[in-house]
Amino acid sequence: MKKNFTNFNTLKNFNSKEIFGKTWILEMEKHQIVINVHSGFDQNNNINSRVFEALSAGCLLFCEENKFMKKFFLENKHVVYFNSKNDLKKKIDYYLLNTKAAYKIAKNGNQLFIKKHQSKVRIKEFKKIIKSIRI
Repeated sequence: MKKNFTNFNTLKNFNSKEIFGKTWILEMEKHQIVINVHSGFDQNNNINSRVFEALSAGCLLFCEENKFMKKFFLENKHVVYFNSKNDLKKKIDYYLLNTKAAYKIAKNGNQLFIKKHQSKVRIKEFKKIIKSIRI
């Protein structure tokens, strides 16, 4: 008999008010700043969806140091990286006082998202890959 994960997952009781899709993007836009932390199993090996969601919403993204992400998103150009809670606090305080610099990074991140990472761009890349492997 298969075990159903949701039957014993106590976290389901804490996630009853989750938001997704357009509602999630609109919520991020209201706050303009997003803090992202990757799960331990994918840090330095992956980029989670919050990165793309935050950049698509035009938010200033603070993300923990992530070697894989740094291949695509430049520090203090597209995102702000932090390496500790204290470092994060200092950087948030700095950008709350330096709104022009914060806006510039958020704008650069959003423009890079539009140019290279939005769905229609990624679908075109996917189609090219599929065509190249067809026999």
